[in-house]
Amino acid sequence: MVELDVETERRDCVTFVAATVHNDGHTARRITLRTDCRPVWPPRRQGVPAAGWDEEGVTLTVPAGRTRGIGFATPAAPDGTALTVAESVAVDGDSETQVDPTPEHVVRALGDPTPPADAVPVAGATEATTAEEKR
Repeated sequence: MVELDVETERRDCVTFVAATVHNDGHTARRITLRTDCRPVWPPRRQGVPAAGWDEEGVTLTVPAGRTRGIGFATPAAPDGTALTVAESVAVDGDSETQVDPTPEHVVRALGDPTPPADAVPVAGATEATTAEEKR
């Protein structure tokens, strides 16, 4: 059995939605949560929406007897329930590892490609100049 607890908070024209998904069953479940709020501002990892998110909600796997938390923001004010369970399907515990990677998966896995600021040379700086600055 899957239970969904949802809380919303409206601040400065933004609605923050926080939810907890409980899987009280004996098998892992792939759960699809949907919202009528548009647009959805999901959490981001490396500049792309976190795994499982799309413009309508999120799909996630909750292991047997476990709980997962999720959250998102939206400029819309929900008329009723901000988040609902659209689908709940029993899955093998390792089914998430069998997904074919997409470019978004690769970007999340590799991390931020930007070099640290200290590694970027300053135009016109020489070793002597930087050595004097360090003193």
